[in-house]
Amino acid sequence: STVHPSTNRCRRTTVGDRAQQHQMMKLEVQNHRPNVLVIDEITTKQEAQNLAEAESKAAQVIGTAHGQQIEDLVKNPNLAILLGGISKVPVSDSVARENGDGDILGSKVMAVQNGSSPVD
Repeated sequence: STVHPSTNRCRRTTVGDRAQQHQMMKLEVQNHRPNVLVIDEITTKQEAQNLAEAESKAAQVIGTAHGQQIEDLVKNPNLAILLGGISKVPVSDSVARENGDGDILGSKVMAVQNGSSPVD
């Protein structure tokens, strides 16, 4: 880790091997207890899990994940944890009608959030 002149007293850690980003995130939180953790390009399940863990240890977390809209995160099993996790649950005929086009043969499965999101 190095102190970067443009961020005053903030510590900046460069990850040499992109595949090791999740391990570096965990080490930074364990060893330095940052108040704020900024992560660029969260792409793997391990990174998303470590981000959620960092937030649970009272660090404010700022991160980026690529997508055109929130549904892109919902549909990505590696990143859905950023939204609190997503599960598919069966629904009744009336709920399927409400959420579909009125046809009972519409989707009888609905995506629901498992818990609160670790990020704001």
